[in-house]
Amino acid sequence: MPLWRKGMAVGEWKQIPNSALASAPMLVKTYPGLGYGPQSKVTAWNGFAIDTRDGSIYSAANGGHTDYAGNEVNRIKLTDDVPRWTEPRAATPASQVRENGTHYADATAPPSTRSATAS
Repeated sequence: MPLWRKGMAVGEWKQIPNSALASAPMLVKTYPGLGYGPQSKVTAWNGFAIDTRDGSIYSAANGGHTDYAGNEVNRIKLTDDVPRWTEPRAATPASQVRENGTHYADATAPPSTRSATAS
């Protein structure tokens, strides 16, 4: 059991210190000028993925439309004693962002998308 969970009752909720997505590193900034910024990873009808094998939560290419162009991947591993957000994949540079396409100009990854409406 990770350190942050010690002493908690089953079903108890607790805010994990320093675990806000806003604390995630940004290796490549794709704003300002390209939407509303990284808060759109959450506010623009997006969701997260959970890997039950290791307790990781992912925010992958969240944003979409004109909310946020960043297609980075963020991860927090809840089985760590002190969970923190990391960025296993940096965003495409702003100079390579293209609107309304299946890929950005660098062709290495898909654009950001609203995960609630992605098909």
